[in-house]
Amino acid sequence: YVAVEGECWAVDVVTGSPQFVLKAPQLADQRSDWGYLNQEGELLFGSGMKAGASLRELSRDTINFMIEGDFRPMIASTYLFAMDRRTGDVQWSYTGNSVIMNNGITTGDGRLYFVESRSEKALANEDGRLRVDWFCESDTELVALDLARGDELWRHPVAFPYEQIMFLSYSDGVLLAVGSDNVDTKVQYDLFGFDAATGRPKWHNSCQNGDPIGGSHGEQWQHPVIIGTRVFSDPFAFDLHTGEQLVYMLDRGGHGCGGLTASTHFMYGRGGNPRMYPVGVEKTSGIRLTNVSRPGCWLNIIPAGGMIVLPESSSGCTCDYPIQTSFGFIPQSIL
Repeated sequence: YVAVEGECWAVDVVTGSPQFVLKAPQLADQRSDWGYLNQEGELLFGSGMKAGASLRELSRDTINFMIEGDFRPMIASTYLFAMDRRTGDVQWSYTGNSVIMNNGITTGDGRLYFVESRSEKALANEDGRLRVDWFCESDTELVALDLARGDELWRHPVAFPYEQIMFLSYSDGVLLAVGSDNVDTKVQYDLFGFDAATGRPKWHNSCQNGDPIGGSHGEQWQHPVIIGTRVFSDPFAFDLHTGEQLVYMLDRGGHGCGGLTASTHFMYGRGGNPRMYPVGVEKTSGIRLTNVSRPGCWLNIIPAGGMIVLPESSSGCTCDYPIQTSFGFIPQSIL
């Protein structure tokens, strides 16, 4: 399923051909695009955001004024919905007269969780692109809905210090909120754990890796990685259930752009070249996968099916890496 403006395309995964198109439900007073997208069982879950909110233009202005640096806007929605993934019949919808950050929506254990804001600046937003510090300024709540029926199960007020980015994730009965803010001259990541069944706070911790504020290579956008009961927030690791910082140090190497992906025993990211970072050690600077290429600037290294795949995503950059092509790797033991 692929969200395209106000539609969701159902694409055959074997042939790549579109099978049918589903339309995002519309509010009476707003033309909406399809924002958040997820599928659980026979249901599709989505959010309605203001038309044109997503970034579509590849340009220097997009990079300089919409992505790089501090206080860049995130994409937000104004309502949620669930529909039959084959027929498009709407099963339920939620409109809370609020703003919902698309990065702050997740599912797990039969529930849909999200962070919504009714701050004055959030409600005044007109284009669906909103600074995170404005979103978190006041009147922010963490909410859980029943996945099948849309019934509200609980809601709790929250106070997050986030200014640059905010993510919400679910794993093993824990809701994890992670985001970044500026503390003096350094970027800080604050991590909050909540009981997913009740929404009650479990723990809070924070970390700094020494990156200065105003970074232009993703220093303030890093998404956490959850492997089992460990949370990796570059460059440290934390216990998912207690928030205790564990013995682990990740030295990524050159360049900080690009988020980390993971399999059971490794994380993958950019350290100049593409690298794989073992997680069963106390400290690592990674293992280079190539010396002649670089991955893209976001999630670009895919561990799947016993392989590591790097689709080409660097050819729009001026970095001096000689090979711009897609790679696929298999374990040496298979050769």
